[in-house]
Amino acid sequence: MEWLAVLSALFAIASAIFWMVVGWRAMRAHERIANASEQTAGISRKSEPVVVEAGTHCIRCGKSVPEDSKICPACGWTQP
Repeated sequence: MEWLAVLSALFAIASAIFWMVVGWRAMRAHERIANASEQTAGISRKSEPVVVEAGTHCIRCGKSVPEDSKICPACGWTQP
């Protein structure tokens, strides 16, 4: 019966190592995804900001919309 205890201990050690490797690989994959999304966000942050003048502007494209109009003449978006 002593061999059963040794076999159980070896199985427990192998299981612990297996799950540590799985966790490590998941962590690395998460880091890669996070880095890729940060790089993508960094690219969009570097784009020039849209300058909006005072007055009524389209909530979608930012172009000027006449005061009495509910639809943007440039993109056709319905204004609030």
